[in-house]
Parts: sequence; C-alpha cells; structure tokens
Amino acid sequence: MKKPVIGILLGTAVLFVWGAASWMLLPWHSNTIKKFPEEQLVMDTLKTVVTEPGFYFFPSHEGPDGRMDDGAWAMKYKHGPIGVMAFSPAGRTPLGSANFLSEIGSDFIVALVTMMLLCLSRDRVQSTVPRALLVMSIGLVVGMAAHVTYWNWFVFPAGFTVVNIADGLVGFLLLGFSQAKFVPES
Repeated sequence: MKKPVIGILLGTAVLFVWGAASWMLLPWHSNTIKKFPEEQLVMDTLKTVVTEPGFYFFPSHEGPDGRMDDGAWAMKYKHGPIGVMAFSPAGRTPLGSANFLSEIGSDFIVALVTMMLLCLSRDRVQSTVPRALLVMSIGLVVGMAAHVTYWNWFVFPAGFTVVNIADGLVGFLLLGFSQAKFVPES
C-alpha cells in the first residue's frame, strides 16, 4: 500500500510543478490571453453595472421581461459581440495561499484517481510507457470534454483551446511517468 501513496504524492507534486512552469515560465498561455483596450474604463464600467459575481454569457437569451425571446437573441448573437466572462466585483489577493491550497488539493485528487486507474489496470498495462500513455489519454479525454466544449459553445479562441489541451496532455503524461513505477504488483 506504501507504493501507491508515494505515487499519489509524487504525482501531486509533478502536476503542481508542471502547472506552475507551464503558466509562469512558458509563453504559450500568455500568448493566448488578451488585454482589454482601455482596461480601466472597462473595469470601472463593470464595477458600476455588474454587482454579482458569476459566469456571464452575452448576449443574454432573456429579454428585459425575463422571458426567452429566440428571435431577438438570434439576431443579437448573429451580429455580435458575443462572449463569456467569469466575474467578481470584489478583489482578492493575487496568488494567495488559498489559490495554492486549492490547486494542490485538485492535483491530489487527480493523482489519486489516476493511481487508482493504474492499479485497476495493472494486469493489462504493465510497463512504464504504456502506463504513462494511459494516463495521458485520460488527459486527452478531459481536455476534449472541457476545452473543445468551451470553444464550440462559449466561443473560446481556438489558440487558447489548443494550448490548454496541449498543457493537459503534457501534464498528464508527466503524471503517468511519475506514477508508473509505483503501481504495486498484482
């Protein structure tokens, strides 16, 4: 039982370090995120107009009376602009300890699940490279299910989508290699 625990902890560390390196050292994420022109004007307008935190989709499908108006919405959507925004009117500490703890917790759960799947498949997938590829395929499924959906329905940019799927593939491949040797014998 000791080997899988080590694999989970090592996998958690690998995912965390890869995520930090991917976002902080490599230019690919920053190259896909745009800055608002007149950012202060946009921020001041948002503070005045939007009072509740949430995920916003525009144009809204609801009319002023709260009912759905398919025709008017379709025209607004067709002519644009269209988009989504995750918004919080309140500020918070950038890169705060809560962010790091949440990320480590999330990485731990991912490492736990992938180690469980490696243990369950140990009789069929018995060497390092196939195990790493199995974990990477899980990353591909996650990336396709999430990021392609966001690109398709919420107009996330294609470049942003590709970079995030690639980031996940590398992260899950590294996770697979870090855990492959810690799968106990059957």
